[in-house]
Amino acid sequence: MTYGDWTAAWWQFYFQIPNVNNSHPFVATADNTCNNGNQPAGPVFFLAGVSLQSPQPQVVRNCTVPAGSPILFPIANQEWSNLELQNFSGADLRAALLQLVPLPTNAKKALPKFSDLKVSLDGVNIDFLSEFHFQSPAFFFTAPSQIKYFIFYSGIDSTNGPAISVSDGYWIAIKPLPVGQHTLSFSASLPGIVNINMLYHLNVQ
Repeated sequence: MTYGDWTAAWWQFYFQIPNVNNSHPFVATADNTCNNGNQPAGPVFFLAGVSLQSPQPQVVRNCTVPAGSPILFPIANQEWSNLELQNFSGADLRAALLQLVPLPTNAKKALPKFSDLKVSLDGVNIDFLSEFHFQSPAFFFTAPSQIKYFIFYSGIDSTNGPAISVSDGYWIAIKPLPVGQHTLSFSASLPGIVNINMLYHLNVQ
């Protein structure tokens, strides 16, 4: 699988997790557990960030990572699917659907504005983050009914069957870490719109 393929798998994994009492990894800020549901059987361990509309204290989580597993996470990302088009009809719907060909055009709109991309692993900064800009191929997902917790899906009916989407973002893949304790932090901002500030305590075993 390519880098882009793995980013699509990341979205598919997180979209199938229901949001119970704001526990989904995309929104949970109070609970410091990993909240990762059941990780896929594949070799890559996924982590997620919380996008907040204003600067907030760092979101801290504790995760147990299987030894030998690479880790994939986005510093900042965006996806665009046909679910956002459900409120269109007639000629407007046709015009909106044309925006999905190719889908990546829309997924990329927000990304150039992100600033202050930062990643640190065990106190060592990872540089040249703009080089880690990857786009997914189009992918299908079936959204849980609780998808309305996403601020950009507010009021959208997600029960109309599978959706098609594409993603664009800044992604980091980390080689398997040695057994033991590690710290991973990452942050990004879209001034006045999105702020991401995460700290993961990773227990590799």
